[in-house]
Amino acid sequence: MGFAKDGWYGAPLSIPGNAPRSSGAPTPTLARTPEEEARYRALSEADVLNVLDLVRAKYHVDANRIYLLGHSMGGFGTWWLGQEHAERWAAIAPMSGVLPNVDYHLG
Repeated sequence: MGFAKDGWYGAPLSIPGNAPRSSGAPTPTLARTPEEEARYRALSEADVLNVLDLVRAKYHVDANRIYLLGHSMGGFGTWWLGQEHAERWAAIAPMSGVLPNVDYHLG
């Protein structure tokens, strides 16, 4: 989830608080301007990448064997981080990840 439970990096910004959920209901969030929402989601994405960098600094990690896997909301995050930071992953494995109406350029 990154920075907070409603960070939803990669989710469409057209509607503040719009987040993919299996129920189809929007995720309740505090009212934020589109700029605040974009910053909030960017912080969520940066948080995930910072954790990866901390793990790589602490442990011997083969940079050619870093895999990204996620289920449900994590599957959505896997699709997003997989294409935004493709150079970091040997492969990605999204499972049951919601794909909102976003062009991910995954081809």
